[in-house]
Amino acid sequence: MKKPTIRLPHLPRFTKEKPYTGAPTPPTQKKHSRLFLGLFLLLLILIGTAAAFFLRSYFATVHISPETRVNQGITNSVNAESYRFTLTSKLTVNGEEKLFSLIQGEKSKDNAYHIQGTILGTTVNIYQIGDVTYRQDPIDQKWTVIEKTNMEKESLLISELNPIANFYFNEIGPITPLEKNKNNKEEKKLGMKYALTPELANHWLEAYFTDMTYEIYISRKEPYYLEKAVITAASKTNKENRLSIEITFSDFNNPITINQPVLK
Repeated sequence: MKKPTIRLPHLPRFTKEKPYTGAPTPPTQKKHSRLFLGLFLLLLILIGTAAAFFLRSYFATVHISPETRVNQGITNSVNAESYRFTLTSKLTVNGEEKLFSLIQGEKSKDNAYHIQGTILGTTVNIYQIGDVTYRQDPIDQKWTVIEKTNMEKESLLISELNPIANFYFNEIGPITPLEKNKNNKEEKKLGMKYALTPELANHWLEAYFTDMTYEIYISRKEPYYLEKAVITAASKTNKENRLSIEITFSDFNNPITINQPVLK
């Protein structure tokens, strides 16, 4: 007798494949390797570029000759159209140090000057605009106007009104690099330090003082400018009596506006 055929229902096949979810197929191991290699090479290029820039700046800063830096720094500063400064000058007479002047000032591109501070204990506030000088009386605060003058050429005020005049040299002379005081935070922020013994073109200084020495700081990066200077000298009549001038400079060739004072 023939046995009946039994048909079993169709059952789904079970496989190890993950069900399709509609998401893109993840990258293969090979694609991962290529992506990693590309990122690594890009990182190397960026590091190399940064290192090259740093090294170029470093060698330009450290290995430029002192003569080049000092000459350019002084020339750029003397020829600057505008700047700001602070100036402190002291006199040592018979072993006693006295404050001669304490000044803050500025010069604008239109060749106007303004200084404010004290000279020999007296308050000063002076404007030089063109050939007109404005002086404020320290007692009643009134202004005196003096026309057809040029305070920039007055010997007693030339250093206070225009301290760049202290760097009018016939000859810079020997240049000696100096080490900065590593424990002095303010000095560490300044540029390269040098000692000079120049031949001056500023004749009023030579008329009263001798043995002039300069310690100057020139900015690290171009364009080079004076950042600070300490000038010392001995009196021609008595070398025990000495002059000391300390000047800091800033804002070379920056926009500076100096207007005449409001007269009362």
